[in-house]
Amino acid sequence: LDWKFISEAAHSHNISPLLYYNLKGLSNSSLIPATAMKDLKNVYHETTARNMFMYAELQTILDAFHSAGSEAIVLKGAALAGVVYPDIGLRPMLDIDLLVKEGELAVADKVMTGLDYSAVDSLYMENHFHLPPYRHVRKPAIVEIHWHFTGDSRSNVRKWWERAKAEDLMGYRILVPSPEDMLIHLSVHLFNHGYDNGFVLRGLCDIFEALRHYEAEIDWKLLQDEIREQGIEKQVHSILQLARKFYAPLDGSFIPINLDHADYRFLQVLEGSLFVDSGDAPINPHLLKSMMFDNFPKRITYLLSTIFPSRQQMAERYPASPSSMMMFFYYLVRPFHLLARYGKSAARIFRTGRNGRNDGEL
Repeated sequence: LDWKFISEAAHSHNISPLLYYNLKGLSNSSLIPATAMKDLKNVYHETTARNMFMYAELQTILDAFHSAGSEAIVLKGAALAGVVYPDIGLRPMLDIDLLVKEGELAVADKVMTGLDYSAVDSLYMENHFHLPPYRHVRKPAIVEIHWHFTGDSRSNVRKWWERAKAEDLMGYRILVPSPEDMLIHLSVHLFNHGYDNGFVLRGLCDIFEALRHYEAEIDWKLLQDEIREQGIEKQVHSILQLARKFYAPLDGSFIPINLDHADYRFLQVLEGSLFVDSGDAPINPHLLKSMMFDNFPKRITYLLSTIFPSRQQMAERYPASPSSMMMFFYYLVRPFHLLARYGKSAARIFRTGRNGRNDGEL
C-alpha cells in the first residue's frame, strides 16, 4: 500500500481523523507505517482540540440566545461531531451553523454582535437563506445564522421546530434536527455542494454516521412524505442510493430507496468525482444539478439563469458595480470563462451514460 498517497487522500477528503480512529483499532496495525499513523493521529488531535474550542464557543452562544428569550437548532458539523459521531474529534468543524426562526433574525443579530461577532459580507443577504457569516473580532470562530435550510419555498421549515430533538452534548442540552430532517438536510446539502471531491466522501460519512446513530429511530414513512411534499425525491433518493452502496458500518439494505427516483447518470458523475485526481477539471455544480430536471426546457432555463445571473450577482464575481457599463462586457465574456474552467468536466458529464437501474452502472 502507498501510505503516503492514503494519508494525502484522506486529508484531501477531510476524513483523516475518521481513518485514524478506524485504523488504530486493528489487531494487525503493525502493517501500518508509524509515520502514516503519526500524521493521521496529529490531525485527529488537532481536530479534537479545535472542536473542543468550538463547542465551548457554541455553549456561550446558546446561553446568550437563551438569555435573549430565543432558541437555535444546531446544524451540520456542530450537530454531527458531538452527537452522531462516536468521538468529537472525528468530524472536522470549520464553523458553527445555527437555525433560528425567521421572525427572530434581529434578535440573532443582536446576540451575535453582543458577543463581539461582526458580519463579514452584506451581499450574502440577497442570495442566501442565511445571514452574512459572523466572524469573532478576536477568536478564530465563524458562525452562520440560517432561517431556512434551502431556498425552496416548498420546504416547510416550521416543521423542523416541531420535530427538533434535544440531545446531550458534553453535558449541555442542545437542539438538533429530527433524524428525518437531518438526513434530508445532509442529502440536500451534499447534492447542492458535493461537487468538489473534498466534500463528497465526507458528506457520505456524515450520512453513514447519522444512519448508524438513528437507525432504530428513523421514521421512513415521514421522510418519504416530506421529500415528496418538497419535490426533492430525486435528489434525496439518489444521494441515499450512493450512501447505501458505500455503507459499511451496518447492512445498508434497511435504507428504503425507490430506484425509480434515483438518477444513475447523476450518481455516475458524483461517484466519479470521488476518485479523480486533484488536478482534474472541476465540476460545475449548476451543470450537474441541471441533470435533475425532467425536461429539456427546464434544464436550459436553469442553465441560462446561472450563466447570465443578475447584475448584483455578477458584481460579486467581476470587478464592476451593478450599474456600470462594463457589466455588459462581463456578460459577454462570462460564457467563455465558464467554458475554459468547466469545459472538460462538462464533456465528461455529457459522455456519461443515460439512467439505468443496474448497480453495475455505478
